[in-house]
Parts: sequence; C-alpha cells; structure tokens
Amino acid sequence: SDATGAVFAAEHKLDRTNLTRGALPENDPEAPFLNTGVFLTRADAPHAGGTSTAVRLFDAWLDAAAHVVHRRLWTSWPGEQGILSELVRPGSYPEAQSQAKRSKWLRKSVLVVNLTE
Repeated sequence: SDATGAVFAAEHKLDRTNLTRGALPENDPEAPFLNTGVFLTRADAPHAGGTSTAVRLFDAWLDAAAHVVHRRLWTSWPGEQGILSELVRPGSYPEAQSQAKRSKWLRKSVLVVNLTE
C-alpha cells in the first residue's frame, strides 16, 4: 500500500529439499524472525504526521530497543532482529517484549515476505 515504509523477509522452517547441493542449516530458526540484514525501505512513504513512515518505523524500533525488558538483547543475538520481529509481529519472540508504547499504524507500515521466494 502507499503507507508501506519497509519490506522485510521472515525466516521460517525449511523443508530440507536441497536443490543447490550446498550445506543446509541443521537447526530451524528459533522464531520467525524478520531478517534485519537485508531489507527495503521507502523513504517517501507518507504518514499523517508529515514524517515518512520509514522514519517513524526506525524511531519505533529504536524506542522498543531502549525499553526492551531483557537488556541482554542490547549486546547479544538476536538483538535488533528479535526486537523488530516482536515489534512488528507481537508474540513472535516474547523475550524481546518492550515497555515502549506500540503504535497502531506500525503493522500496516511494514510488508513481510517469504524469505525463500
């Protein structure tokens, strides 16, 4: 939609079909994390307040990190990945719950796609 400020891929369990003959990971993801290593942002995505939706998303992400209950996520994996995943998809990684206020517009501003497609 016009309000989409970012696109992230979600990790998920692989079916173990190895078409590349390369090594497959031995463990499934701990949670359906959003991949914070590669993502797309739309700097001009409009938001009612005048600030772009992408900027507001990053502000909300930083605020959630500052108020995360488990401070170990400041320095340990899954850190920002777990915090963003919990912020966008509440309940996906409860250890990353934050005391920061969650915005209602947030879920509509992020598009999540399948990591393998």
